[in-house]
Amino acid sequence: AAKWMDPSLSATLDQMPGNLQGVNAQVEQVALGTYGMIAVELEGDAGESLNIADGNTAKITMPVPSSMISAAPAEIQLWSYNKEFGLWVEESTATLQGDKYVGDVSHFSFWNCDIPYDYVNLEMTLVDDNGIPLNNYVVTLTLGSSNALSSGSGYTDQNGNVSGFIPGNEVLTMNILDVCGDVLSTQDIGPFSVDTDLGDIT
Repeated sequence: AAKWMDPSLSATLDQMPGNLQGVNAQVEQVALGTYGMIAVELEGDAGESLNIADGNTAKITMPVPSSMISAAPAEIQLWSYNKEFGLWVEESTATLQGDKYVGDVSHFSFWNCDIPYDYVNLEMTLVDDNGIPLNNYVVTLTLGSSNALSSGSGYTDQNGNVSGFIPGNEVLTMNILDVCGDVLSTQDIGPFSVDTDLGDIT
C-alpha cells in the first residue's frame, strides 16, 4: 500500500504524522519545508509486516507539483518519520529528474523530501478588546506558496497563550481562527532570527 501526499495541498498537513520538525545528519533540530511525502506499507500473504532486507535499498519516485517546480532544488534531503520520537530524521537524498524526485531508501515507512530551516520559538497571547484571554483559538503559520510547504498550528490555552517552533529568518503568513473555525485575522509576520514573544494580540 502506498500513498503520495501533495505538498501543494494544505490537507497534507492534516494527513501526515507529527509536524514538520526534524533532526538533520548533524543531530540538530530543524524546521522543514516539504516538497512531498510518501507512505509505504508492505505485507505478506498472511498479513505479516514486511520491510526491505538489510543491506538492500528500493527506489522511490515522487512528483513535484507544477506550482513548486521552479523553486525545487536539484538535490533535496530525504527524511523518514521516527514514530518513537515524533520527528523526521535525515537519511539520504533525492535528485530532481524532470518533474520528479527520485531517491533510494533502506526501509519503508513515511518518507519526506524536505528543505531544512533553522528554527526559533515564537510566543503570543490572544486577548479580546477588554484584555480577556481567548482560549481554544487556533493560530496557523504558513511559509510560502511557490516555496516548499511548511505550516503548523496551535491552540491557545486558558490564558490565551500559544507557542511553538517556526522556521527562522522567513516571512510567515499568520491566520487566527475562532472556536468555530472562522478566520478573524490574516497577516504576514517575521522574519525572526531569535526566539520572540509577540506579546498580546487583540
